[in-house]
Amino acid sequence: VCSSDLFINTYMRLFELFDKPYQFTKYASGANKLAYAFESTYTKDGQEAKDIVQAECHRVKDTNNWHFGFHIGKSGQATGNFDAIRIFATLLEVLKDFLNSPHTRTLENLYFGAELGTGPNAMSRIKLYDRFAKKMPSVGLEYQGDGGIQDGKKYYHFIKP
Repeated sequence: VCSSDLFINTYMRLFELFDKPYQFTKYASGANKLAYAFESTYTKDGQEAKDIVQAECHRVKDTNNWHFGFHIGKSGQATGNFDAIRIFATLLEVLKDFLNSPHTRTLENLYFGAELGTGPNAMSRIKLYDRFAKKMPSVGLEYQGDGGIQDGKKYYHFIKP
């Protein structure tokens, strides 16, 4: 297999995964919080493994600003392989659901804090989160810039036009 064939196969696999988000469940809904969960699969040590991804949108106290975040179960391993694309595709679907809820009628700002981690993967995580931020217009959010890096997180700022 030549390197260009490998690149094309990898590229096609990424697009296939982006078109196949996981099914998710909304498990908490209130005036100030919506929470979602879905199961992700990945390969670890040659074996298929599963983890639960939880995503949450919550209102910043006494404002029309909301924060979006997610956490990957116990392992946190899922974003270290191809499954990251499918996870982010699902997170975009979660955001679409959130933005179609009555909670967002007064939404002014949405903030997303991305855990950077440490070690050799920190820069690739930043690139992955930057790509996720660039996909936000597809769900109806306009990128306003990032809020820099604080406490091991990179913050992104969006508005609902």
